[in-house]
Amino acid sequence: MNSRNKRTDATRDQGMRRRDFLAGAGIGALALGMPLLPKAAIAVGAVEAAPEGAEIARVSVYPALGISRVGGSALWFLAPEVPGLPPRPEGGFKDGDQLIKKQVQRFRLYAFDDQDRVIGEVTADDAEIAWDVHVANTKAAWYGFNNPLDNGDLAPGLPGQLRNQFFVDDAAREHMLVIDGGATQIAGADVNAQGDDPQYAMGGRFYDEVRVGLGQLRTDEAGRLMVFPPDGVSHSPVGAAITSFADNDGWHDDWCDGPVRARVKLPDGRELEADHGWIACVGPNFAPEIPPITTLYDVIEDMNVREGWSEKPALPLSFRKHIYPVFRRLALMEWVSAASFLRQGWLDIGDFSDPAYIARLADPGPGAAALRQAVFAKFRDPHADGPDAFKDQHLRIPMMLGDGINFDGSPLQWFQFPKLQYAMLQHWADGDFVDDLDDAAADAITQLEDIPLAQQVL
Repeated sequence: MNSRNKRTDATRDQGMRRRDFLAGAGIGALALGMPLLPKAAIAVGAVEAAPEGAEIARVSVYPALGISRVGGSALWFLAPEVPGLPPRPEGGFKDGDQLIKKQVQRFRLYAFDDQDRVIGEVTADDAEIAWDVHVANTKAAWYGFNNPLDNGDLAPGLPGQLRNQFFVDDAAREHMLVIDGGATQIAGADVNAQGDDPQYAMGGRFYDEVRVGLGQLRTDEAGRLMVFPPDGVSHSPVGAAITSFADNDGWHDDWCDGPVRARVKLPDGRELEADHGWIACVGPNFAPEIPPITTLYDVIEDMNVREGWSEKPALPLSFRKHIYPVFRRLALMEWVSAASFLRQGWLDIGDFSDPAYIARLADPGPGAAALRQAVFAKFRDPHADGPDAFKDQHLRIPMMLGDGINFDGSPLQWFQFPKLQYAMLQHWADGDFVDDLDDAAADAITQLEDIPLAQQVL
């Protein structure tokens, strides 16, 4: 029996359930021999900010993509703002034993000079700010849940069909199935502080008769926007039966998304339209301490680099920012995946939950090169797509199904890393990184304001 199994069995013998373990993961995880304590995924370093007195050339909404999460409770907490740090709602994620608290996304405005160097945050103390949010729920008028359509011959997309096909006219479909109440505006500081002003409520109608709430807007004391999600309600106004986990005709829910815009009037009289952001109001995060091995940010960053919209991360990489999060997520996967728990046995790979092992992986020197290369060889290569790719790649990290689950033998039947994320692991294996895992300055970061100004928008 390996050391990991001994430790996990001992934990279970002491009566600790998975739920109890995760509830204390942010407090005493290291005492259990696992590096679960999250670290801010920030490489603290010199990034050029705008010089003192620089003129504002543009303003932008941050984050570019925000996530609110539905909940039936009136209590709420702010969405995480520091990469790598999960939310820590006071009293936990539930209101008592039942209702889930809402996760609220806060949006800020940042000003830049004509060379795209950050000047600072723009608040209600500096300018007049007017926010405009337009969310909608269009699922009932869209295609059914099906295979991705962008995998080509490796895993061809299955033919899809529209939901609620008994509405055949496009105008009728939009009128009856699209929940869209239009844009909602809010301006000023501390507006709608109690959330009871109907002019800041968002929502629309389903089947032209049922009012569906899509959340509400508030502002904080600095005039920052706070997007409150809806309650997480689903309903069928015609009493339709539920036939599937998705695609149920005659039903709606209240998840939604849409653009977040802002107009800023500066003290010099100039009015600027900010580069807009986006809000997605989705379901609760039922395992907030266990992030996916590839996050939405990883996927978007890969796309931005592939399309030439962003530069690749500069070399050498930061172990703390670019590599450690992947290993930490792998260590946490054993709590939700039996396959992940067993992988050490058949892959002959080290224990990512062992701090001493992580310390060895954080060594960029030549003495650790053989270990790094051996570990890297166990990861699934997203470039492998030939006829033998499935045979060569399927028993590799991570043991998770991918986009081609309906196509036996396809290399896409198993999870594929975004190519940029895999490339960063390759740089790590080659030793092209710095060991900044135990950076005291980064360890001190607990909120967005702790991050150096020029790095708050990276």
